[in-house]
Amino acid sequence: CRTLQKALHTQLSGIEAAIADKIERTERFAERAEIIQSVPGLAAASTAGLIAWLPELGLASNREVAALVGIAPYDDDTGKHRGRRFIKGGRHRLRRLLFIPIVGAATRHNPVLRAYYQRLIAKGKAAKVALIACMRKLIVILNTM
Repeated sequence: CRTLQKALHTQLSGIEAAIADKIERTERFAERAEIIQSVPGLAAASTAGLIAWLPELGLASNREVAALVGIAPYDDDTGKHRGRRFIKGGRHRLRRLLFIPIVGAATRHNPVLRAYYQRLIAKGKAAKVALIACMRKLIVILNTM
């Protein structure tokens, strides 16, 4: 079991190095990576995911980018019924990839997102709802950068 774990770790390290090398050697990717990594709380894995799975970043409107990631709030209203807002669709792999970094950014590393998260929690929002709102805010910030 230990040998298999070591082999997997070696292969994973090689893949991560190849991805980082590709990002460095491609000028457009390197520029985007520099911008993304300037945001506190985002590291190499989230940078690579954003570059690979969201090439529209910086080219589309904030609403479109949020919808592409699947973090845009949609209503459940019909007639007089006013339902809760929810997220759906989008690129679920990217959304899953960004969830853990946004937890760290919203609770510790990023002062802007941390203040926003604490404000939402103080207003009575559920923790996951506040995290998704922080993720949307982060995507909007990256899209404007």
